[in-house]
Order: sequence, then C-alpha cells, then structure tokens
Amino acid sequence: MPHNQTHLPGLGRPSPVSPLIALVLGIALSAPGAALGARPLTTDDAGVNEPGTCQVEAWRDQERDAHHQHLAPACGVVPGVELGVEGVWSAPRDEQAQGRGLALKWVPAWARLDAVQFGLKLGVTSQKEPGSRNWGAGQSTALLLATVPLHDKWDLHLNAGHIHRIDQQGADTAYGAALVWRPHPRWQLGVEVLGDLQTAAQKSLSLRHWLIPDTLGLDLTASRMGSRADTGSWGIGIGWYGIRF
Repeated sequence: MPHNQTHLPGLGRPSPVSPLIALVLGIALSAPGAALGARPLTTDDAGVNEPGTCQVEAWRDQERDAHHQHLAPACGVVPGVELGVEGVWSAPRDEQAQGRGLALKWVPAWARLDAVQFGLKLGVTSQKEPGSRNWGAGQSTALLLATVPLHDKWDLHLNAGHIHRIDQQGADTAYGAALVWRPHPRWQLGVEVLGDLQTAAQKSLSLRHWLIPDTLGLDLTASRMGSRADTGSWGIGIGWYGIRF
C-alpha cells in the first residue's frame, strides 16, 4: 500500500534539491524490493513498510516568496509498525522557520472491515524560528487512517484526528481525503483536500510517474489554500521504495 510521511507544513533549504536527490539515489540504486509510495499526496494511507524495509522521499515546495525542501525516510520496525522522520529546510532563512518531525504509524492486519484497511498515526513536530539557535515546540497529532479500494485502479484515503499546537496551547480537528487513479502501471493521478476546522482547506492535484514501477518515482504537485490565487504553490519530488537492510 502507498504511504506518506510526517509532511511538516510550510517549512526548505536555499540550496537546490539535487544534493538531496543524489543522496537518496546513492542509497536506493543498491536496494531491491517493492513498495508503493503515496507521495505526492499529503493525506496518509493505511499502509506501512514491512520490517527491515525502508523508503526515502525528497521533495521541494515552491511558494511565491519562499521554498521548502523536505527529506523524509521511513522504515518498518515490527509487523504493522513504521517509524518515520522528516527534516524541512526553508528559505529565505531570515524569514522562514526550519522544521523537523517524528511519526509512528500502526496498521495492524486485523484492523480491517471487508476491503477497508484502518490504521493510526501519531506525530510530533518542532521548529526553529528565524534568527533562533534553539528548537521550539510545534504540534502533536493523532490521526485515524482508512484506505478504501474503490476499483482495481481507484483508491480513496481518509484521515481524521486531533492536532494539539503545543506552542499556542490550542487544539483542532484535522481531516484529509484523497482520491487516487492509476490509469497505467507507470502513472498515478491524485486529487485531495485537507486542513483543519480553523483555516481554509488546502486543495491539491498531483501526478506521479514510476521510472521503475513501485520502486522509483518522480512527482509533481500543485496546491492552493481556499480560493485565493496568492496562496498557490507547486512541488517536485522523488521517492525510492523497498530499500532493505
């Protein structure tokens, strides 16, 4: 099953993404295996890597006045459990916060209802404000995940849960829904909406091309918060899956 990472919002590095890609490429080209990765979605799915199997994703999001680079590896640790981390380097550094996160996803085999698979994801993030040397508290999340196979080429992923903003002493309800279509073994199209009850929803379109089916993928994304054109962003990413150790 495809699966996503921590995906810290709005946080990248002034250098180009190519050094991250080179790092991931060096790891992945020597690693066999097969797993489906849900990047370029942000909505997570109810799937995890098998124990001893990892994935590494790197991507860059570009906004009007900033860009954010992400590096997000994840590994299966025991059956049904996956541990993931994410680093986010943003630019300009004197205006944008830097981010990091840790996530634990639990998808037990028994958590099924007919063809629908359920799971749970817990995450915590922190960030470093511009000009600061210290990391500050960010937010913690707890999400219920569900993946619904609609057809052999269509899947629906649903997220719902709780966000606790540690630094603001506030809480909110988070949600996400993504519809994925695979018209060809090497192509994946996705539409999604996600957000919380206090802000406008983020609407996104995504495209993935598998250079090596289920192992090495390139993707493009386009997103907007609500209906405002000035909140638009686009992204480009790469992911390798089935890395064994």
